Amino acid sequence: MDDASTFYVCDCQAGAAAGCVAGDDDADGSRSTPFRTFAKAGEVFNTLPAGGTVAFCRGGAFAAPGGSRLANLNCNADSRCVMRDYSADWAASDAPLPAIRVDSGKAFDIENGGMASADGGYLFLNLAISGLGADTEAGFFFYNDVQDVEICGFSIDSFRLGVQIAGSNEPAPGSDAANQRIVIRNSSIKNCSSQGYLGACDGCGIAYNTFENNGYAMEILNHNIYLSTHTGAVGMYVVGNDLYHSTLIDGVCSATSLVGHGYFTDLTIEGNTIREDVGKVTDGCWGIGIDVADTTAEYFSSLVIRRNTIINVGNISIGTMACQNCLVENNLVIQQQPDFNSTLIAVPNKSRGSEDIPSSNVTIRNNTLYADTPSSVVGIRLGGEGTGHSASNNVIYSAGAGSVTCFTYDLEDSAYTSRDHNVCFSPSTTVRWTDSSADLSAWQGSTGHDASSLVTDPLFTSTVDPFDFIPAAGSPLIDAAGASPADDRTGAARSGTADIGAFERP
Repeated sequence: MDDASTFYVCDCQAGAAAGCVAGDDDADGSRSTPFRTFAKAGEVFNTLPAGGTVAFCRGGAFAAPGGSRLANLNCNADSRCVMRDYSADWAASDAPLPAIRVDSGKAFDIENGGMASADGGYLFLNLAISGLGADTEAGFFFYNDVQDVEICGFSIDSFRLGVQIAGSNEPAPGSDAANQRIVIRNSSIKNCSSQGYLGACDGCGIAYNTFENNGYAMEILNHNIYLSTHTGAVGMYVVGNDLYHSTLIDGVCSATSLVGHGYFTDLTIEGNTIREDVGKVTDGCWGIGIDVADTTAEYFSSLVIRRNTIINVGNISIGTMACQNCLVENNLVIQQQPDFNSTLIAVPNKSRGSEDIPSSNVTIRNNTLYADTPSSVVGIRLGGEGTGHSASNNVIYSAGAGSVTCFTYDLEDSAYTSRDHNVCFSPSTTVRWTDSSADLSAWQGSTGHDASSLVTDPLFTSTVDPFDFIPAAGSPLIDAAGASPADDRTGAARSGTADIGAFERP
């Protein structure tokens, strides 16, 4: 028996599965007599009762000439309105996701008109939406106080913007004119000409998605993920995503894959993999860059960059600035690009303006950094301004013939609370401990820092592909760290005295 609050839609445009049976917009929208068009689905969604559903047939194909504007004040976080897939009686058990082709505008334009009024409480599941690249504006667009939305299991392909979190008009009574808690997870965002994801909001999340070949229309300014806000965002998270082929211009990565500009509090970037191909990047193809961009005041408070894997990007793998009480820990960096000098972790990664917040209390700990390149390598750069900085329990291994500087510091020794329990080694060339002191022992004597640090082979399990950076038996990393996070990058508990680097030996 059909649920009276669930309405079905099925169309059989070009690309539909064999045997597809189209519905009729003059039908009743039941499972046996579904509606037909994407436009009708949007109309029905906007009048659903709280908890109602619009479902598209798997194996179906839908034309959406102008997308669909969605706003339904009946829906809420506790009783969400749903737009999802369903298996029609004619469809095979492995029928593909409902395919929605958008020829102009936005596939899902989620906003109410006029002054901002709180709406939301939506769940979008298991649909494939595609556009015409730069000629179609966005897969999802959020504006005017949208709250509590989840997108899951989507394929978003060939728009100008995959997902955009925008702003709001002036608030109506009862509205704070702020988008909040919009989450996209377990989805694929590909081939979007400008940005895969653009914007930010309080509690917004980007989790366990695949981003590939986004930003190809313009170098430097386009990205797979572009976190951007000048109204502030609190508690945003980017977790468990795979980012590949950022801003490919003539087949070469030409901009940072994961960028953040504006001002953020409690932003967490954790467990992401960012990768490019050897020989297919410019030096501006950075991995993570959370930094300033214009003359508007920008800052990052309590930023966490943790457990990420950055592989073969441009000359900075992880970078931030204008950052207070920030933590960079348990990350793995692999750098094999041959054509330019590299800094694996950099704070600051660029110069800030006088209007931006000064950095202070930046902690860089328990990272494993590997380079195999004929060009020069700097492991960690930390300083620029402020006090309370710390660089401890990091391991840097350079297998290439290029010069190696383990650390770059440009502040007085008193600006650093801890620099110790680090290991830096190259089997191919002599390492320079810092830019100001080539010899570790001389550095120890002149500063009192790094008393327990070593220039020695860390004895990883494997330093050839496939890599294994877990300390091997007898490694000097084992039980040699100072204060460390409770878990390593894999989530394994660090028991007793922790191991140096991102990995704890079992």
